[in-house]
Amino acid sequence: MYKQKLEEAKKRRIEALQQADVEAYINGYDEKGVILLDRGQIVRGKEALREQMDNFITLLGSMHHVLETEAYWPDEEGVVTEKGRFSYSQSLDEQPFYTGVYIYVWKEQPNGEYLLLRELHIDD
Repeated sequence: MYKQKLEEAKKRRIEALQQADVEAYINGYDEKGVILLDRGQIVRGKEALREQMDNFITLLGSMHHVLETEAYWPDEEGVVTEKGRFSYSQSLDEQPFYTGVYIYVWKEQPNGEYLLLRELHIDD
């Protein structure tokens, strides 16, 4: 059951990037959500996440985003870790300009929805 809910959550994130909708994208994070950036920088909390993603989307505009899940590791406490490959391109028909591996840690909310608690992208 959690896999279907995670796929729905990822679909919402992908659609938000396609529409360059920062608020819809940020709504996919838990209140304690964190992005871990390549150089050790930590982006913590919704306001900091909003600023980070606003800069990213302002710079690049709407994007086509692909997430290919390789594995899930569920925890008994409503936490699921996911690993996979990602790519970003300007459109479906264009070559990706950013690819690599991602690790997401999802947390189940009281309403049964999963939101991102931790996010890490490692560039190719």
